[in-house]
Amino acid sequence: MIRIFSDEISNPKNFVVTLELVPGRESVGRNIDTLKGIAMDAFGDGRVSAVSITDNPGGNPLLEPGCSGT
Repeated sequence: MIRIFSDEISNPKNFVVTLELVPGRESVGRNIDTLKGIAMDAFGDGRVSAVSITDNPGGNPLLEPGCSGT
């Protein structure tokens, strides 16, 4: 079933839950794979409407836009 976030937040009968995950400094590897697994499980469970994996909780990007990270 496809779930559309804008539909979920516009329905007053829905209680919308979002989840924010914060990765470590590395952009690849086991830590990121673990976060992706948590995000997929949380969203697939049906109780979470949206999952956000932040670049940095302080709002400052760790990578410059357009940077490949290599």
